[in-house]
Amino acid sequence: MDEIYDKYSSIIYKYLLGLTKNQELSEELLQETFYSAILHYNKLKETDKILNWLYIIAKNKWKDYLKKEKRIRKIPLDENLIEEYSFENEIEMNDDKKRLYEKINKLNSISKKIILMKINTELTFKEIGEILGKDESWAKTIYYRASIKLKEELKSG
Repeated sequence: MDEIYDKYSSIIYKYLLGLTKNQELSEELLQETFYSAILHYNKLKETDKILNWLYIIAKNKWKDYLKKEKRIRKIPLDENLIEEYSFENEIEMNDDKKRLYEKINKLNSISKKIILMKINTELTFKEIGEILGKDESWAKTIYYRASIKLKEELKSG
């Protein structure tokens, strides 16, 4: 298991950091991921898919964390920030994000997965390819094609 940790921990950590945007939480979830992997290693049937398996465990640990914490976004009560904060800008930004994610959800499943992994994590195309059992150029190609499609969709409305 030490070899597996040495080989994959940085990839899983980057993935978790992209999800959490928090180093401490990412480290905690990484440890939980590998702890769970150790406990259930005997259930893994295809040892060549260890990275996919770890990726799924990490994603589930993140989901469990969110369910437990029921995170609510809070705006700090810093006077300077309140003066600069514009509710209209926030709504506009949320509308743009919502529109983007609506368009992403219309992509085929593999394109959607790659786009979301790239924009929500700090994973490289090589790491994304490894997680999905493909190579770096495949991941780049799918991402590039999906990006073009998204841009066209966003322009057309």
